[in-house]
Amino acid sequence: MPQHEKGTMSICLFLEGENDQLIIPAIPGLKIMDAHFLHGEAVSVMQDEQHSILRLPEKLPDEDCSVLVLKMSGNVDQVPVLDK
Repeated sequence: MPQHEKGTMSICLFLEGENDQLIIPAIPGLKIMDAHFLHGEAVSVMQDEQHSILRLPEKLPDEDCSVLVLKMSGNVDQVPVLDK
């Protein structure tokens, strides 16, 4: 099992895939260092001051619920949960 610093991992769940990208607001002071599907392929990330854009494959790895793992540059324990 990979070792990681406490609180630097974040998990995103996809119940359906309608677009080829996921756009999330930037988190002040944090950057996405690595993004990949759980037990799967890497996801490319582009970031600016306002947003992080994750390029998703045409077909998500799991048709019911795909899990995306984000390795962040710092602690995410105090970051609020995004519902959309």
